[in-house]
Amino acid sequence: MFAFIIAGLLATSADEQITRPPLAGFVVGNQQSSGGASILEEVPAGETVQKWTRMVTTQRFEGLAERLDAAGFLNMLAKATARSCTDLHVFQVAWRSVPSANDVVWGERYLDGVSVKP
Repeated sequence: MFAFIIAGLLATSADEQITRPPLAGFVVGNQQSSGGASILEEVPAGETVQKWTRMVTTQRFEGLAERLDAAGFLNMLAKATARSCTDLHVFQVAWRSVPSANDVVWGERYLDGVSVKP
């Protein structure tokens, strides 16, 4: 398996809303939430989170800045998050095979459409 990933990190405060472009032809393959963290995995209709060609993943880590005590890069990320927000969201587009140039453009366009509304 080869997974090529384009990821976007978006920090928000508790009173802000995330907006993202529609994913035409995609369905929810997995959705879970526990202890302030959540994950949403979307795949093309007819595919699953075990067998997919494209997957869009949205993760939320509520209160990450208060819990993270990692060193190095993670420490810097936590400090930046603590200064700017209480929540961290991760948006990811992945392919199970080497994506075409059009696939990459599609992924970048999707992630460019994700935004925060105050």
